[in-house]
Amino acid sequence: MFSENIKKLFRRSLHPLIMLFVILKITPNMLTSAGLLINIYVAYLIATGNFILGGIILIVASLFDTFDGELARTTGKITKVGAFLDSIADRYAEFFILGGVAYYFIGNDLNIGIMAAFFSLVGAIMTSYTRARAEGIGIELKKGFFQRPERMIFLIITFLFLSRYLVYAMMIFAFATVITALQRTITGMNSIKMIK
Repeated sequence: MFSENIKKLFRRSLHPLIMLFVILKITPNMLTSAGLLINIYVAYLIATGNFILGGIILIVASLFDTFDGELARTTGKITKVGAFLDSIADRYAEFFILGGVAYYFIGNDLNIGIMAAFFSLVGAIMTSYTRARAEGIGIELKKGFFQRPERMIFLIITFLFLSRYLVYAMMIFAFATVITALQRTITGMNSIKMIK
């Protein structure tokens, strides 16, 4: 969707900061690890109902997710280890954040919200897994209208401005992630059939 446009916009605007990281000898893996720790803190804030602060800190965490890849490209340190660590950190981050949402719903006896958080987690994981599995058999699978950048933007807006409608927001989130996972599954199956 607009994922690529978002990435290009960030790359242009963050160059001075990336050069500062280079001067300070900060590595991409350091930024990846720091970003994951920040996301864990976000999960805690959401679990305890501190949505506005959680949304603000999630913006910072999302920036770190952009920093590590851009720093790797700038310094020529794009490695398989770094790419693997970044992908794993992203999955953990979403797991913790959505887990924080689920914990908040559990603490407030919001059963519909709990189910929405559960399906949100399933959809997010399966969206990523379908791409990883497709790439494992040599198929590039990047299609999907609700990919990670869109998911993070949705969560940030929800936490900052729509927390009173959190249950409904997570129902929309769950629907969008599950549909995206199914979209990728169908696309992947069609691609496999074309190869055969």
